[in-house]
Parts: sequence; C-alpha cells; structure tokens
Amino acid sequence: SMGRGLRAVVGGPRVLSMLVRDAVGALRTPQRTAFGLVGVVVAALLMGLAVSPSTVAALAALGGSILMFLALAPFTEGFRHAADAAAGAAVFGTPTAEQFLLHAVFPLVVILLVVGVTLLVSSGGGGGAAPLLASLAMVAVRAYEAGRGHLPPLLLTPMPSEVGDVSVLARLVWQLDSVIIAALIGLATTMLWTVGLPVVSVVLLLAGAFVLALATRSRLRHLRG
Repeated sequence: SMGRGLRAVVGGPRVLSMLVRDAVGALRTPQRTAFGLVGVVVAALLMGLAVSPSTVAALAALGGSILMFLALAPFTEGFRHAADAAAGAAVFGTPTAEQFLLHAVFPLVVILLVVGVTLLVSSGGGGGAAPLLASLAMVAVRAYEAGRGHLPPLLLTPMPSEVGDVSVLARLVWQLDSVIIAALIGLATTMLWTVGLPVVSVVLLLAGAFVLALATRSRLRHLRG
C-alpha cells in the first residue's frame, strides 16, 4: 500500500508535474525501487574503481555500466509509457519527443543525487566524473530500450550456415542490443576519462546520446507503422 495515498497528478510546470508523477509511480513499487537504488550505488562504486588504465579497471567499468543500465529500470518506466502512447492514438496532447524528455527528468535527478553522493562519500570515487557521465548515458540507452517493440518477422527467417541455423544469434543480439550498447558506451566513456581525455569522453557521451535519440525515434516510427 506504500505510495497509494500520494497524489500523482499535480499542477504547476510540466517538468515538475511529470517529475512528481514518476517519483510517486516509483514509490508505489517500493521493493523494486529499493533494489534499483542499491544497484545504482553498487554500479557507481564499480565504475569508480576505474582510476587507471588496466584490465581490472576496464572490467569494473564494463560491469558497472551494465549494472547501472539494469538498475535504472524502476526509474525509467515513464519511457515505456511514452512509447506505448506513441504507438497508439494521440490522447495526451503532448508530442512524443516532449514526453520522452519530460520522463527523462526523474532518472536524471536520481543519478545526479545518488551517484553524486556515492562518489563524494566513497573512497572509490577516484575516477572523477567518469562514473557520473557513464550513468547519464544509460538514461539514453533506457529510452532506446523502451521503443523496442515486437520482434521483427525477418529475424524469424532461418539463416542456414555451415554450423547450422544462426538466426538464433540474430534474435539474441536483438534482445541484448541495449545491454551491449550500454556496456560499450559506459566502458568507452569511463576509460577515455581515465586515460586523461575528459573532453573526448564528454563528446562521446553527447554523440552517443544524439545517435540513440535518432535510433529511438526510428523505433517509434516502426511502432506507429
């Protein structure tokens, strides 16, 4: 019953009202939200271990990025709502892109607060702002994941090869593409910062978010089609 008595629909600026809605929605699934917060903290600590170029640092950044992507699920349910609304009739009077941007506020606030505080109070925060940047990139990946839709019929077509039908590999990649993207962006962003290229790390974050936004828009068009 936690959160059921809280008012989710409030007035005021749209950004603030959407933030309240998403926050109340997260409070209504307290166990899932609690596990998500723990996952965000652990992921931030893992990425904070990447303080020097090494195999251990790369593995920590890789694992932390994947865990951060998974842990943000309870805080990005708004993206799923926006994707469902985009696939159906326009009943909310708000453009799809604006809905995604409004729903991005809540996970961004969670990251800035939780990851920021975690890095400040922990001894594993020697990686500077790299864990924070990588975590922010995961919000764009979650938005991309929300527009997944149904499995394309083309991937059900057999793909014979010398080792048998490899269509199962194509379906596996389709299922895990967001996880793979999250791992690669998080790893690259963190390690570039670690080797002393913070500007390149920020540029990569912005470029990755832009490409993911275009890919998300393409996915939503297919949903509407």
